[in-house]
Amino acid sequence: STGKVNGGIRKTIKEEPHMFLAFNNGIAATADSIEIGKDSKNKGLVITKVKDLQIVNGGQTTASIYHTQKKDKADVSKIFVQVKL
Repeated sequence: STGKVNGGIRKTIKEEPHMFLAFNNGIAATADSIEIGKDSKNKGLVITKVKDLQIVNGGQTTASIYHTQKKDKADVSKIFVQVKL
């Protein structure tokens, strides 16, 4: 969490959380299976269950969000992360 890239990610989380999605490439993950159900509020489809999720690219993003929340007590509720599943 001390490198240049991680520092940039942490700075965005703390100072410009609304820009996180634009500045970050997101996470690529695989899963053995997913279940899809209806969203009662928007009446669209949502993923309701994921089995054996594994992040294959985006560990740095995940770790930076976790450490920024844990160490800096940053509010990550406004962070949106794209996931390619």
